[in-house]
Amino acid sequence: MRLFSKTKIAICAAVTAVGLFAVGHVYAADVSADSLKLAKDVTPAPAYETGESAKFKAANTADVLSGWQVYTSKPVAGVKAGEPVEVLAKVKNYDWYLVGKNGQGIGYLPRSLLMPAS
Repeated sequence: MRLFSKTKIAICAAVTAVGLFAVGHVYAADVSADSLKLAKDVTPAPAYETGESAKFKAANTADVLSGWQVYTSKPVAGVKAGEPVEVLAKVKNYDWYLVGKNGQGIGYLPRSLLMPAS
């Protein structure tokens, strides 16, 4: 006895694949560059978006860079492993975050150097 036709199985597989893709996807809103205060040595990114809504700390001791492109950026600050990090925005289309102190962007860290604070 056949319970499903090949067509029904294909449709179920497609719906399941789309559902799995959507689960865990974070939808971000654009952040106006004009709404962000940057320190003088920080290079503005072409576009920003909201990042993850978690509080972060540094996963390792690392340099905070002046830009999100590692080869053309210079260290402008540093963080120590376990130090709380204020994330202001995510660089759109990149896994880099604008980090700051007291609401002012002091530089960028890649997502790989951030971990949830809790």
